[in-house]
Amino acid sequence: MKRIMKSISKYTTASAMLLSVLSCSRTADEASGFGSICIAGRSTTEVSVKNGTSQQEATVEIPDLALPDEGAFAVSITDKEGTEQTWASLTEFGEGNRYFAEGDYTVRLSAGDIEDEGFDKPFFTGESTVHVTARTQATATVTTHIGNSLAIIECTDNFSGYFTTASFTLTTAAGYSEEMTMPMDKPLFIRPQPFSITCKATKQTGEEIALPVQIFRDIAPRTRYTIRFDVADAGAGTVRIELDDTLVEEVEIDAELNDNALPDEKQ
Repeated sequence: MKRIMKSISKYTTASAMLLSVLSCSRTADEASGFGSICIAGRSTTEVSVKNGTSQQEATVEIPDLALPDEGAFAVSITDKEGTEQTWASLTEFGEGNRYFAEGDYTVRLSAGDIEDEGFDKPFFTGESTVHVTARTQATATVTTHIGNSLAIIECTDNFSGYFTTASFTLTTAAGYSEEMTMPMDKPLFIRPQPFSITCKATKQTGEEIALPVQIFRDIAPRTRYTIRFDVADAGAGTVRIELDDTLVEEVEIDAELNDNALPDEKQ
């Protein structure tokens, strides 16, 4: 008898918003030596951040980020020999008659495209292993996390007060580029690869300067990076550039700065 079990629920925990999905293949009541797989999937918007000057890792959730629904998750099931089966969605997987030989399997879920970079471009991915026993239904519990790196640029009041205008360009290793002005109220989703930031700003005198290019190399998935631009003193001429509350460079802006300023590699 064909059994398809599905349920979708959204709920909030103390640390993250989760989307739960249950999708099951047909129970192999009549297939000797074969069983079936039920996928219990959920998603979380939690990412890692560096916690202030201590640089200890903490987790936060990304606010106002829509979670993928059941139809957005592609399914991949691979046996121990490396043979892979794929389905376009959990919905498609649950609607078919899926029999699996007894043994161990890796179940993967993914939603979005890691190569698609920009605002509101999350890529969710996760996997788990499951053992299938003949004539029974095994459940694979898969939690998908954000697979991108996230980058957000902040400016302090001192910086905004010292310069009349400022524009920032973030460029990734893949060639994606985004020009932004402040305030930046949501992060960019990028591949977990090096990225650079350039800044052009206009002083109150009308003089335009270009700060040295900042290059950040040690970039991890499921991690938010905050790059902050500050002026050490509202009346002084020193720009402070911080990564996750750690100073990475101080720039004397009364010095000769131009578009050919040498890049400074971070991490």
